[in-house]
Amino acid sequence: MLLLPSESKERITLGIALVVINVIQINVITGSIEKSYASIPNILKYHVLTLILVVLSVILSIFILNIYNRGPRRKKMPQILRTIFLKGLRRLVCLGDDTYRPTDEQEAMSMRGKDVVVGVTEEKPPQTPGGNMDEINKHMQSLAQRDSILDARQEILAEWQQLAMVIDRILFILFLIVFIISTISLFSVTSY
Repeated sequence: MLLLPSESKERITLGIALVVINVIQINVITGSIEKSYASIPNILKYHVLTLILVVLSVILSIFILNIYNRGPRRKKMPQILRTIFLKGLRRLVCLGDDTYRPTDEQEAMSMRGKDVVVGVTEEKPPQTPGGNMDEINKHMQSLAQRDSILDARQEILAEWQQLAMVIDRILFILFLIVFIISTISLFSVTSY
């Protein structure tokens, strides 16, 4: 379940379905075992362990979805979180570096063209008696300002989404390690 993309809301649906399936399996197993067992059978312990891990993963998926979609009300990420998760742990969990690089010359030219257009808006156009150029200049400046605000908001949201992906990957690795170790330890001890 933690392998699904961080933005996927189907994670919760899958998690709830897995909880229901595990509860049904536990009920079937407890109904079919004999009352003469001195201890709980390993298969029942295994399903209870799986149920606990699935419930925890559903709760943590809700937390991750919240970070991915909203962040803490889309405020700027604290520097310590950025340093720990986005600069340190990101490469450790194999998420690499997602910095944008143009793929071809045409895309690079369009990015350069955007810089040139923004630079033009800061220049003062020649004045005309009608005042139309002043009005156009004001509109251009307001559009450029709005564009920069939207870019800043998008950058903040992208940082929170990257944080959610890093936390998601760390939790997946932790859950995988816990599940493997507990399964091996549970079934390596044979009960008679």
